[in-house]
Amino acid sequence: MPAINDTLAQFGLNDKATKVYLACLELGGATIADIAEKAGVKRTSIYNFLEELKAKGLITEIKQNQKTLLIPEDPHVLIANRQDQIKNLEKLIPDLMAIYNVPGNKAKITYYQGIEGLKKLYRDTLIPDSTLYGFIDIDKCMAVMGDWIFEYVEERKKLNMNYYVIGNHGAWENDTRVDNKKQKRQIKFATNVKFATEIDIYANKVAIYSFKAPYAGVIIEDQAIHQTLKSIWKLLWDNLK
Repeated sequence: MPAINDTLAQFGLNDKATKVYLACLELGGATIADIAEKAGVKRTSIYNFLEELKAKGLITEIKQNQKTLLIPEDPHVLIANRQDQIKNLEKLIPDLMAIYNVPGNKAKITYYQGIEGLKKLYRDTLIPDSTLYGFIDIDKCMAVMGDWIFEYVEERKKLNMNYYVIGNHGAWENDTRVDNKKQKRQIKFATNVKFATEIDIYANKVAIYSFKAPYAGVIIEDQAIHQTLKSIWKLLWDNLK
């Protein structure tokens, strides 16, 4: 079963530990002697893997009629363990990113050209359960991106993202495809300012879109630049009605 062995190896089980675990699953609970015979592993070797398998929640050791039995847990525990690992890693991401963005690191700047390039900028902002902050002239955006922008908005909604944006009044307000509430968009209007570009602030990045032909965009990945623009955005947001 090479596929099973390779997959279980990703969960930290070596070849012999995998044989012991699979034998235990097949027997549905048995003595160490029975599992050793089924797995083709020396009985004395099994003791080397017991604590590891128990720590991973894959087997349980019980006493029955003065014998020690090894009982396999439902294999779904493998998925639960991996989900727990992912959750723990997600909690570490802010600390890891803080290390990744230590002062002195050069800002990473990536340029994009054309409509397809602008689409790459939008797709980069799609982060599940996140909040996106921005400045935008929605009429200019819709004129350049066309119907595709609504595909992007739908994807953003599916990812449970919130969008807080400072923008301009315009014809877009009469477009039936626009629904601020359903699309999780909150907007405040800058009445005396016209935005020539769109700016999105997210993660540790800033994306800038130019809607003037031949169209271009840039993603700046730098914690200091991100934080400065976010502070400017918040200052404006707090002072707009």
